[in-house]
Amino acid sequence: MSPDLKALLDEAAAPIAERDFVTDAWEGARARRRRTRFVTAGVAAAAAAVVAAVVVIPRGVDDRRTLPATTPTPSASAPWQAEPVDVLGVDAVFGPTPEQAAALPRVDARTAKTLGLPESLNPDARDIRPLSKDQQALAASGDNLAPVSAVLLRFGTDGAMYPVLYRPSLSRPWHEVDTVRLASVTSPEGSVTIALGERAISPDRRSVALVQPDRVIIIDAVTATSRTIEVPDAALRSVGWTDDGRYLVAGSETTQWRVDPSTGRVTRFDGSAYAGRYRLSFGGGGATLASHAADGAQTDSRPAPPIFSGAFGETWSSGRFFATAGWLTEKAQLAAPTVGGTVPYQGVLVADAPLLDPRMLLVPDNPPDTEFSKGCCRPLRWVADDRLVLLWGDEILVWDVGRNELSRVSVGPRGDVTADGSPVPGSLSPIFAVAP
Repeated sequence: MSPDLKALLDEAAAPIAERDFVTDAWEGARARRRRTRFVTAGVAAAAAAVVAAVVVIPRGVDDRRTLPATTPTPSASAPWQAEPVDVLGVDAVFGPTPEQAAALPRVDARTAKTLGLPESLNPDARDIRPLSKDQQALAASGDNLAPVSAVLLRFGTDGAMYPVLYRPSLSRPWHEVDTVRLASVTSPEGSVTIALGERAISPDRRSVALVQPDRVIIIDAVTATSRTIEVPDAALRSVGWTDDGRYLVAGSETTQWRVDPSTGRVTRFDGSAYAGRYRLSFGGGGATLASHAADGAQTDSRPAPPIFSGAFGETWSSGRFFATAGWLTEKAQLAAPTVGGTVPYQGVLVADAPLLDPRMLLVPDNPPDTEFSKGCCRPLRWVADDRLVLLWGDEILVWDVGRNELSRVSVGPRGDVTADGSPVPGSLSPIFAVAP
């Protein structure tokens, strides 16, 4: 590699401050309003889920330096095809452009039934019923046991947010929990946290957990009731169910809490904690993969491949793999092929717990052609040991990791905003959760 080429890469990959991914979500929504054709602006993960330390990504789309292309620019009209590339020994594939993602084949009927998601998570306002009005009729008909497969947030005319549940087995599957009024939380630094996290739905799909300062709210979808568990933390920003559904792990930027929904008991963790089984973390010594017990407590950690400089969103575990999204390190950017003259800087990483057999789905970023936003693409859950559900811009896809095949499941909420960037009353937040 020539010195001039490396100098351009170094400049393009200069460090920036940690991103506020909720703010990025609204920026993506605003960008969608400015476009006249269907493109993907992406939905970013809630700030509370960010586990990055120093993030090494390009300073911005508009001023990003480019290099001579070494791989063809993806065509918007050509169907997506997996084209394997090597990135520091990781088997990687460039993912589809927004147009290619929208044209992918539908997921098979069996997987679609397992996921229980509609073709779009953008319901018409007329299709959303107040849960308090329907619950008595549901109980009388025996339909009140219908599981929850997705949770969204809707902005009310009063400035608050209200949870919206999707229960696919009902003839009217969309219900707003009109008895639970939520506020967004702004930190002293100005970052915004949405009350809904990606681990909001319990494994039995009956309960939904939401976060507010000093408390966790648990909604019982069967009884349409909610209860509050107080947590002594005014900076509380996140909450999620553990994999077995026995506990919740709630946290602020500095403190994590174990919450037992059955007893209401709240215990402060002495060390690091996480609701999932594994999590990538970053520090001066590089990336590490931490393991966690069933109650959320960290048990050990080991060095991770030097692929990501920071991760965002949740880390999801299957029986075989874990999956997370993140920013490529400068070294990985140097090793990756360019697309349309642009260096890829984000992707979704899959590996097994011993950190063998890593694989990656790279985001092809060639503005203005692809128009993916930062934090656009991330795992949402596993549907099998080697089939990952992920958000890819606006689309919800299933990635068959072994076969490198992609299929479409649904469209994520678009998060409509006004010209000044404020959410439109009655519209949906771009943050959502799907059931495990």
